[in-house]
Amino acid sequence: MFDNLSRRLRTIVLSAVALAIMPLTARAEEFPHSPNDLGPTGLMNMPTARMAEDGEFNTGVSYVSPFRRYFLSWQIFPAVQLTFRYTDKRRENGQPPTSSVPTNKDFFTGIFGSSETESFLDRGFDLKLRLLREGEYKPQIVLGFQDFIGTGLFSGEYVVASKRYRDFDFTGGFGWGVFSGRNQLSNPFAEFSDGFRDRPGFEGLGGEANFGTLFRGRNIGFFGGVEYYTPFRGLTLKAEFDSSPQSRFVVDQFITSDSPINFGFNYRPWDFLNLSMGWERGNALMARVAVRANMHETGMLKNDPVPKAVEPRPAAWDKTEGQPQQVGPGEPQRLPRYASVSGPVSVTVSQPPPSLVQADDSTGVDAVFARFSASGVDILDIEYIAASAIVTLTGADPARIKPEDALALLDLAGAGRSSIWLVSADPAYRATSPVEIRRQQVAQAQSADRLFAAVAEMGLAIDAFDITGERAWVTVRSSYAIETQQARHVAQHVLTHLAPMVSEVTLIAYGPADAQETIAVMRDGSVAQNKAGPLPDTPELLARKQQVATAIFDALAEVGFGAESIALERREATIYVSKLRYRQSHENIMRIARIAANELPADIENITIVFVIENVAGDRVSLARKDVEEFAVGRVGTAELVANSGVERSRAVDPIRITALKNDQTYPNFQYFIRPKLRQHLGSVDGLVLADLNIALSARIGLAPGLSVRGTAGKFVAGNLDELTTAGTSALPQVRTLIRRYLQEGRDHISNLQMDYIANPADYLYTRLSAGIFEWMYGGVGGEVLYWPDQSPIAIGGTLNWVRQRDFDQLLSFRDYDTVEGHASIYYRLPFYDLFTQLHVGRYLAKDKGATIDISRRFDSGISFGLFATFTNVSAADFGEGSFDKGFYMNVPFDLFLNKSSRRHVAFAFKPLTRDGGQRVGVGPALYSVVESGNAADWGTNWGNAPD
Repeated sequence: MFDNLSRRLRTIVLSAVALAIMPLTARAEEFPHSPNDLGPTGLMNMPTARMAEDGEFNTGVSYVSPFRRYFLSWQIFPAVQLTFRYTDKRRENGQPPTSSVPTNKDFFTGIFGSSETESFLDRGFDLKLRLLREGEYKPQIVLGFQDFIGTGLFSGEYVVASKRYRDFDFTGGFGWGVFSGRNQLSNPFAEFSDGFRDRPGFEGLGGEANFGTLFRGRNIGFFGGVEYYTPFRGLTLKAEFDSSPQSRFVVDQFITSDSPINFGFNYRPWDFLNLSMGWERGNALMARVAVRANMHETGMLKNDPVPKAVEPRPAAWDKTEGQPQQVGPGEPQRLPRYASVSGPVSVTVSQPPPSLVQADDSTGVDAVFARFSASGVDILDIEYIAASAIVTLTGADPARIKPEDALALLDLAGAGRSSIWLVSADPAYRATSPVEIRRQQVAQAQSADRLFAAVAEMGLAIDAFDITGERAWVTVRSSYAIETQQARHVAQHVLTHLAPMVSEVTLIAYGPADAQETIAVMRDGSVAQNKAGPLPDTPELLARKQQVATAIFDALAEVGFGAESIALERREATIYVSKLRYRQSHENIMRIARIAANELPADIENITIVFVIENVAGDRVSLARKDVEEFAVGRVGTAELVANSGVERSRAVDPIRITALKNDQTYPNFQYFIRPKLRQHLGSVDGLVLADLNIALSARIGLAPGLSVRGTAGKFVAGNLDELTTAGTSALPQVRTLIRRYLQEGRDHISNLQMDYIANPADYLYTRLSAGIFEWMYGGVGGEVLYWPDQSPIAIGGTLNWVRQRDFDQLLSFRDYDTVEGHASIYYRLPFYDLFTQLHVGRYLAKDKGATIDISRRFDSGISFGLFATFTNVSAADFGEGSFDKGFYMNVPFDLFLNKSSRRHVAFAFKPLTRDGGQRVGVGPALYSVVESGNAADWGTNWGNAPD
């Protein structure tokens, strides 16, 4: 019966292969790669030199009797691929070891499992390193290590090369260990040392790198194969020569191969799914399913609220008595009080523009063409339309044309034309074109250049400069007190330089301690001036400030933000935001700035936004209000907006924050979340995955700045953790190996309940004090300190906790075991691949001492993937299975799976849960994460979803 079934299944596989060879109309335009049986990119059972795309993540299951394999594979760097794998070998309960060949009657029970079978689980870890990238005449070459951490049941090292020719991808390689069973040659390393002749068997408790077996063995074996990309989209055919041994004894059974030829197909119906079937060893069917994703992909499109349009500025509300007066040349100056000039004021904070050079006599047609050609730019066409002209060019980004070249093109278009449009014929620059250049803009820029130089000769520095219509606003700063007569002289000098473009100049001059002079000079000779120094807040003015602040508080709250306070000082508004809505800094900043621009008085020119996370003030991002207004209507681009902004870390003592108008809705505040939560145990002999589904209720109460209470409780819904029978044993204090009792006796539980106080006592120094139930096994008191200088990739810190072990029911009672644990830590953000490294050195829960190394990478999607390992003074024998604590984790933004933005994350960690050495208490929030959350590190990057 089963032999007939085997023949039928074999016929299905071969029919599918034949069907794929038929000429079909669809054509695969890409060459996607798929995993092999063990998880790495490969053919059937053998690896190839192919890598997945950078950031790609594959998870799947394969079955070839008697092995069922579950694998996770990550392309953590373009040239580095990691694979973690569980191999589940099944046999009939109570049956002794056998030498029989597995039959295909095991195919369905092997895939779906059976209550009459038991498992032997083996963990494996693979590493692939690309040595050479494929070129036109050279293959891609990879060095691989299979199952090099663990029991070494399937261990082997290999060197493999792959080369594509048209629709065929050819692979050839050689290897040691499991790859050396067929097609053999003597191990070349044995010619240099007899130590390479013998490959030692597995010894120890597993979990350690098998360095003693690398490249050892009497022989090496050669393998190879080919993958054909068929005309049918997504379908590839694979065939290989498998160099695995003809017969091997694995665990309790001889695995015999009747043929070294394996073949099959892989079908990718959708970009995220790989389906494979094949015939292997000459006697076994293979089935494989794998799901892929890329950690650079940003997830679902967001259906977030559209930002409100930025409205015209309201009228100024802080004018005082007084009107401009006519002042003739040489007449004594009268000084009426005057706070501002009517109408909105626009200031752009930026560096002085580069010098703009007037075109010379070489601006004839031939000379202009030659001038551009000499710099690699070709003018393809000039089309004249009314008062403008369209210039098509190649070889340059239209947005980066030099000012002197732009002026030459304007002159080439003719004096009667007020503007030109630059269009690029290069595909790479089409996104930045067309670009309009106006003659008036160039003239203004030239005047501004001369103005910057003239004011600098007077010993003053221009902070801001803007021209709107016939009015100009200039802000200057001096290290000495600016007298009234000098301020008037400077204002008249500015008017002279800008004539005839402007008819009125307002000069705002700041001296020491922000003493202020404001002078307005008109072309007809009239002058308006305010008194020296800022105007004091009158009761009426203070009430209006509070009215504006309340309007901004309410407007931010309507869209999910929360502002702690707002300061309105002179021409700047500073908004302290304690509740953010989006993961990206620019999303938060621009949405907050737009709301503020709609509510602030007309004479507020600069908007500064400060993120306040857990009472820690993070980066201060300062924007010119005019830039916000013009960005909203598309007249200012992202690059200019970011270049004109300022970013700096907040100081511990912030006088502006102390005197800011407070939001009385900030404290106390209450937040809660209800979500599903899994408690799982992986890799037990009772089952590969045992898990309970809980409903978790989390709540947080903010009592005062920096002081909060948080907690989480779980209610059991369904699960099978009650099937866990493994009793924890250890030569160390049982700080984690009592997990079974915690999982089974605490199904309805309190996960944590703690009070925290977080402060910023000195510049770049942060502290946290915590007390309560920290995690499901421990509670106590503890603290943390972090020092992170501004603009530094390195931070240092430390933790110290006294903890007591909780009772198994995980409610409010405790057991007798207590200890002190703590670590000194160093954090380093590397300048490439967004890599983050941590080193923690200190004492652990079982009173052992050592160090934990953690390295992670953050991808474009916001996903972080990391690996960690802990080494202590506990021997491998005392530690037990696994030899030392290690694992990997992923931190995934919640909104990757939603059409709404969110700042929440979900964490997945994979590690042995049954060991006691190298264990730390889980207490948070970690200060590094708190401070990092307030940073605007991505300001200026990843603006794909920025509000516009």
